[in-house]
Amino acid sequence: QFGFDLGLGTSTTFSEGNVIELLTSRRVVEAALLSEVSIHAEKDLLINYHINFNNYREKWAEKVPDVKTLVYHHDRNHFTLLQDSILALAWKNLTEGNIKVQLVDESNIISVSCQSKNELFAKLLVEELVAEVKDYYTHTQTAKARHTLDFIQNRSDSVLHELKLAELSYARHKDSNFGVMRAEGLLEELRLKREVEILNVMYGEIIKNLEISKVTLLNQKPLINIIDSPRFPLEVVRFSMLKGLVLFGFLGAILASVYV
Repeated sequence: QFGFDLGLGTSTTFSEGNVIELLTSRRVVEAALLSEVSIHAEKDLLINYHINFNNYREKWAEKVPDVKTLVYHHDRNHFTLLQDSILALAWKNLTEGNIKVQLVDESNIISVSCQSKNELFAKLLVEELVAEVKDYYTHTQTAKARHTLDFIQNRSDSVLHELKLAELSYARHKDSNFGVMRAEGLLEELRLKREVEILNVMYGEIIKNLEISKVTLLNQKPLINIIDSPRFPLEVVRFSMLKGLVLFGFLGAILASVYV
């Protein structure tokens, strides 16, 4: 189980309901499954580990022989139809039977939990789900500020390039007309000097706006607090004695009725 606070305000486009849906969306779950994690001191994708400990290759080999050699890699663009199909099946099964997302009381704290027969997988999947949503949430909330920053940065580089060319032209003109007092030469010198001064002022203003944009981007980055994270050993969920007796008694009664 993993609890975290999004620090949601009234001005955000995200709500608790949006984030809860996002945590179980196909995009986020598949991205989490395709994340590289450390499993017993070795790096591997989480989806490969999910397939291995569930022995899906052996279970599916008779119907789908290609699954025996199936291994996932990072490049999603080169996935086969079989790889996409199994990934979609994993998302469906996990969101329907393993992953649980809920809002804690009336607070902004969202609880994410995963139930699995493999303790390590449950922990890693919850951590990767929250990490994916955190990255997506931050990327979306700062999209406008990043676009503005990129534009100003490109403009700054362009103006600086023009300023350097203007300064070079001005210096060359002065060198070529050194000691020569011609009206035409003086006029060209004034024009080049004015161009350098204008570009200097422009560059100064752009640099100032660039620094303001950087501060704005930092201020717009949402603060996501991880309140509680999973620690080993995780809670083991078992049938209680009473539940087991009731369940098997009920099943036994049905079988006895069918037999009679």
